This record gives sequence, structure tokens and C-alpha cells, in this order.
Amino acid sequence: MDRASRKEQDWYAILEIEPSAGPGEVKAAHRRLARRWHPDTNASPEAHDRMIALNRAREVLLDPVSRASFDRSRRLRAQQEAVRARVEAVEQPVRTVRIRTKVRVAQQQPLPATGDQQQAPGTDAKARRAGAGVFRADPDFTRDWFRFLGVTHQSTDDEIRAALGRAALALQAPGISAVEFSTRSAELRTANASIGTAAARAAYHRRREEGGEAQGDGGRGLSVDLPCGPA
Repeated sequence: MDRASRKEQDWYAILEIEPSAGPGEVKAAHRRLARRWHPDTNASPEAHDRMIALNRAREVLLDPVSRASFDRSRRLRAQQEAVRARVEAVEQPVRTVRIRTKVRVAQQQPLPATGDQQQAPGTDAKARRAGAGVFRADPDFTRDWFRFLGVTHQSTDDEIRAALGRAALALQAPGISAVEFSTRSAELRTANASIGTAAARAAYHRRREEGGEAQGDGGRGLSVDLPCGPA
């Protein structure tokens, strides 16, 4: 065993003892391991080198000066190893693993148009992409759509839209028949066409004040976006 390799040895590890071990423990550990590794009783190829290391460990650890010097170098090596580990941890590139998953989305059908409510050309493909049915409906000036939606005449566009959204979500509740779904969705489209925008509400108020019950053309053809019904 050359000098360089001996300098790298941890004599405590060679004797299988703790750094706090006293002289008696050093001697006892050396005797125990010498009985196992002495070439006279152990014919393995490594027995000779093991015995040299055991003797050197006993020599260093029983000499107070040599042991103190070894302890200092041992602490320094430990500190250097800790610094090296931290540097390697910082320099080690982080590998990002991306996991892709496919989620099957059930195809939804647009709300059916009833009566003379015609679906806008090309909206079928758009509805499938956007997940919503887009239909056209005529305003109805004979009904109180504010009461129907639970809003006031002073409600803003956002408030009316929110009320329409809540009513549309209610259509998704279980137990609603196809007939009821079709009827209520048609009412929501008409309510939106009648009071869904400021311009539509102005026409609605004007016609209501005039007392006309026939459906006019104010706000005709407004687009209505509602969640799709059950497949």
C-alpha cells in the first residue's frame, strides 16, 4: 500500500469504531479484526493488505499527535466533500418530466331550434368546437322577461347574462325531459333576444310602452350563446 492511498484511509472506519473511541477501544478493535484478517489464519488475497491497514490504524490512533493531525485532515476532507456536493447539486441540470394525458370529452349537441328559430349558417361546426349552441331568436314584447329571469329593469348586461347563465345551467339538472328542455331553452333564447343587450332592452321598453303585443323587428336576429343540452 503506497503513501498516497494510506493518506486517504479513514482509520476509524478501518477499525470499525467511532471517532470518540478511547485507546482501549482502539486496541480491542485491532485485536478482534487481526484474528480475522491475519495472513496466518486467513488465506484470502486481501488479508495481507487488510492487516497492514489495521496495524497502521492502530499506530495512528494510539499516538495522540498523529491522531490529532488525522482528525484535522479528516474534518477538512469532510468539509471539502460537503462543498463539492453542494456545488454539484447546483450545477446539476434539472430534468423536467412532462406527462401528457388524453381526456375524452363527450361530444355535445347544440340546443334544438324551435318554430321559426333558424340556426345561423356554419354555426354547427362552431358550436361543436366551442361547446355551445349558437342560435337566432326573435324578441317577444308580450312577456315580462325581467320577471322571468329574476332581474330588474335597471339590471346591466352582465347581470342579465349571469341570470341567463344560471337558468341555462339549471337545464343540465337530471330529470328534465326532452320536451321541457326544448321549451325552456327556447324561452331563454327569446329572453336573451328581447332584453339581452342595451339596444334590445330599449326596443323592448319602447314596444311595451306603446302597448304593442305583436312581435316587432327591433333586435331581430340577435345571437344567443347557451350551454349545450344533454346528449
